[in-house]
Amino acid sequence: MGNPTSTDAHLLIDGVSKTFDLRGGGTTHALETIDAAVGQGRFVSIVGPSGCGKSTLLNIVGGLVKPSTGTVSIDGEPVRGPRRSIGVVFQEDSTLPWRTVVDNVRLGLEVAGPPKAKQVSRAKEMIDLVGLTGFEHAYPRELSVGMRQRVAIARTLALDPSVLLMDEPFGALDPQTRLMIGVELLRMWQSTDKTVLFVTHDIQEAVLLSQEVWVMSYRPATISERLTVPFDYPRGPELLSIEEYQRLNARIWTVMRKESQRAFDEREHLLGSR
Repeated sequence: MGNPTSTDAHLLIDGVSKTFDLRGGGTTHALETIDAAVGQGRFVSIVGPSGCGKSTLLNIVGGLVKPSTGTVSIDGEPVRGPRRSIGVVFQEDSTLPWRTVVDNVRLGLEVAGPPKAKQVSRAKEMIDLVGLTGFEHAYPRELSVGMRQRVAIARTLALDPSVLLMDEPFGALDPQTRLMIGVELLRMWQSTDKTVLFVTHDIQEAVLLSQEVWVMSYRPATISERLTVPFDYPRGPELLSIEEYQRLNARIWTVMRKESQRAFDEREHLLGSR
């Protein structure tokens, strides 16, 4: 599927901006008129300088934060709060230490209400999908950081959302594990046809995983450039050595460098004025 229009988008972000009121007075203008359309089953990564509003945009899409202006809709239905059709995976370890892997994965299903036997069956299906078969009865303390993040992904997928929002989900992992679990994420994505928005600071990770990369400017953030990633799937670590892959990384960094310098200069100015 090519870039969708507003009429055929699965996920539509229309004129979204966000201004936060600061404690003690004043405001921070985080997002400025974000317009974007994402087709069903697309994988889009969002990169940009630290503090530019990537997570804020993701939280607005997930219904966790209300936009100051504009709307987000899925299949034409406005997002006004959290909903089952939108799954979210954060960077922080969200496993519950007193629950086994299978009980962590079925946590959302307990709230949704199907019989326990169906909860367990669905949880085991997702555990197999994320490559943790054999660890169903293990506790989080017995798992690596990467394995615990797979548990979080399985728990989110168990509810069968149509949109998957991922906010730096592999940020706590070492580079080698991050690369390998990223490749595993692609396998899961291809087998489930979810629409994915993936926030990362890692340009190489964004290019490796995505069909499209959005580069955000510094505050107030807009999408300064959208780049199509031309490589076929399946993808693996061998892609990192391809010249065209390296050129695309360099192009994204060129766009980001100016915005990152703006962010750095602003922080230096604020520190210098204290």
